[in-house]
Parts: sequence; structure tokens; C-alpha cells
Amino acid sequence: MAVIVFWPLIAAFIATTQRSATPSMRIDFYDQTCPNAEKIIFAEVQKILRRPEFKNKATFEIPRPTDHIDKILRLFAQRGFTARETVALLGGHSIGFISCAFIRDRIDKVDNATDPYIPQDFHDELSRRCQNRNNNVSMMDPEQLSSSSSPLRSRFGTHYYESLTRRRGLLFSDMELMAHEQTAAVVEEYASDDDGSTFRRDFITALVKMSNLVTLTGSQGEVRLNCSVPLNS
Repeated sequence: MAVIVFWPLIAAFIATTQRSATPSMRIDFYDQTCPNAEKIIFAEVQKILRRPEFKNKATFEIPRPTDHIDKILRLFAQRGFTARETVALLGGHSIGFISCAFIRDRIDKVDNATDPYIPQDFHDELSRRCQNRNNNVSMMDPEQLSSSSSPLRSRFGTHYYESLTRRRGLLFSDMELMAHEQTAAVVEEYASDDDGSTFRRDFITALVKMSNLVTLTGSQGEVRLNCSVPLNS
């Protein structure tokens, strides 16, 4: 779950800021100095998450796909995030892919009292796309995007929130944003924002705040001359 949440947030942040922020936020900025940057980071994250102590801690502190809104807000609040910032950060689910294994339980449940959000037509669609639980489902809704006259960049995030208002969120935890008066109001605000500027502003602010959590200072960590070569190698 940690990797699923982490990478869409990073990719979304880059996609959101590449035209408006400093040059170092451009996707191709590190092509010359560290062409394998993304591969290195991904490999290191995978290596860490294979260690049981890190995996258990990561999954303990990060909301699960089946969590209810009270737990989601509590976990984010423990890190200093408001309800609005929580809704903004979950907008990172706008892009990327998710394994059908994470939504298979929604498909298998037939009792609407257990999962009251999923409409029958959406249930049938997910069933078709996830006949194999190893399949991946796009977080983006191609039909919704193609029917919109808004530019793709301005649709980052907004289509995710629009999907929630139509009860078509992929994860149960996503749909839980509509179960709380405060978070539902933010979802509605982002969904109705034509150019997506309100969401992008909030997302950038919240993600910068997240990037400052547990930062390494002083003698912690290392500053590399070549980011792909550890200093002690």
C-alpha cells in the first residue's frame, strides 16, 4: 500500500509543478546528473519495504484501502495534516495504476450494507476489468476525460473528485471521503473547480509539508557528488 500511495503522489507533484515551479521540478532536470534517479529511488523503496520491520511500520501508519474515514483522518492528523490537506493529498490517486487485488474485496461483496457506495453498473465494470486479480486498473477514467473539454493538465485531481461525487471511486477508503461532512465539502469544492487551480494549489502546499516530515539534518544521511554512487562505495 505504501508504494501505491507514494508513487502517485510524487508523479502527481511533478506533473502539477513542472511548468510553474523552479527548474529542479522539471521531469528531465536530472537526466544528465542522475539519469537513473527514478529507478534508484524505486529500488531503494522496494528494498526497504521487503524488511518486515519497515513494512509493518509503513502499513501501520498509512491508511489501508479498506479503512473508514475516522481512521484516515486520525492517521493524517498524527502527522499534522488537516482534513482539507488530507483530501488534497489523496488526490494523488488521480494518476497511476492500482492492482485489482486491492479492490477485489469490493467486487466480491454483494451486501450493499457492507459497501454502500458501489453502484451496480460500476460493480459490473470492475468485475470485467478485474477477472484476474493480478490485473492493474488505471486510476484515471478515460471515458470521463475524453468527454471533457478541459485540458488534461487542469483535470489532474478534478476527475478523481468528480468520480467520488458519482460514487465511482476505486477504493473504499477513497469513497469514505464522502462519508464525512467536512471532507465531503472539500471533495465537492474540488470537483466543481473548472480549471483545477484550487486543488493544485492545496495539493502542492500539502505535499511540500509532507516532504518536510522526518527530514535528515546534520550528520544524518549523506550528500552525494553522484547521486547513484554511495559515498562509502
